[in-house]
Amino acid sequence: MMQAYEPKFSKPPLPSISIPSLGGIEVVLHRRGLRWYLVFGRAYGMAAGWKLCAQLNEPRPQDTDSSPPSSHSHLNPRFWLRDGADWELGNSMVSADDLLRDDVEPPFLKDTGLRRTVEVKTDRKEGEMKSLFANSEGCVVEERLVEVLLKADQLSQRCAYCGGWEYTYEGDKRHQKVAAGAHGRLLKGAKTVLQVLVARSRDVG
Repeated sequence: MMQAYEPKFSKPPLPSISIPSLGGIEVVLHRRGLRWYLVFGRAYGMAAGWKLCAQLNEPRPQDTDSSPPSSHSHLNPRFWLRDGADWELGNSMVSADDLLRDDVEPPFLKDTGLRRTVEVKTDRKEGEMKSLFANSEGCVVEERLVEVLLKADQLSQRCAYCGGWEYTYEGDKRHQKVAAGAHGRLLKGAKTVLQVLVARSRDVG
């Protein structure tokens, strides 16, 4: 009989983020490589089949890793936040000002005060700018360098094996990272963890 695998260290509950402009909809912060997202923290009917709430940045070729070097592990990750109005239609539901308001709970981003300008394409401008986009000329927008105030274990994770997301429902289990042995084979107990995650998954996206 297979015995359930219990990880030695457990993660804290996944914190939901309340952003006033989104009403009562819960969102959580997710990171994939250099990209940062807000995703829905629950399986709302309106979100069925669509997990993304907002993409927060678009890394440039010269951008380095968001995380600080190991010699400065006490520092928080940073990335260049792009305002929701400066995306192509559908990428974001919130503005940078919405995310940085004092009444966002818990605060999860901090404006460092640094700015940069980048050229982008978007369909949210009118008049002369809209004609420039049609000709693939784009426009220049300003991005803000922000500091992430949440820790790594407070980010929403998606299982690479089954695709199941973490949710903010009370009592929901957090995903546990499993290690790989020689030649990429899962270590003892890891396969059991993945099977449990598949069984508990309530993925909508």
